[in-house]
Amino acid sequence: MKILFLEPFFGGSHKDFALGFQAHSCHEVTLVTLPDRFWKWRMRGASLY
Repeated sequence: MKILFLEPFFGGSHKDFALGFQAHSCHEVTLVTLPDRFWKWRMRGASLY
């Protein structure tokens, strides 16, 4: 099974979880991430789309 893991805040515990999930999964996990900065702006600005 192929899994696409989307993470808009790739830092801290979110990063640890995503990398751990990818490393320990028996499936193919692809990470698509954004840096852990400007997340408040992304949260507010996402509603514009």
